[in-house]
Amino acid sequence: MSAPQTYWLADPDGYLAPAEGAARRDELIAAGWALADNGATDSSQVWIYHPELGAWAKTGFGALPAFEARGWEPRVPQMADGDSGPFVDPQPVTTEPKTTEAEPPAKPKTETKKETDRA
Repeated sequence: MSAPQTYWLADPDGYLAPAEGAARRDELIAAGWALADNGATDSSQVWIYHPELGAWAKTGFGALPAFEARGWEPRVPQMADGDSGPFVDPQPVTTEPKTTEAEPPAKPKTETKKETDRA
């Protein structure tokens, strides 16, 4: 049995990722991705993932060999249910301010007059 064909697809923002097999390709197309017209070229931006770090990044297709040597692999980012584009949020941003220990209020400054200023 032969390995499944690899298709290069572009997300709604134009970043590429490989899809293994026709079923995965069709799933991504239904989610808003498109077949890359010219495939991946050296100047194409590609989604990459590092399994040990759990980190996502984008790099030029021509730089993939250097990144792959360091453990990165081209991959389709995970997508949230009903989302048409990639969902890459390894550390969600919180809108609540960080809590820190409250500093004591500053003491009001008292003015002192020199003896020569007295009337």
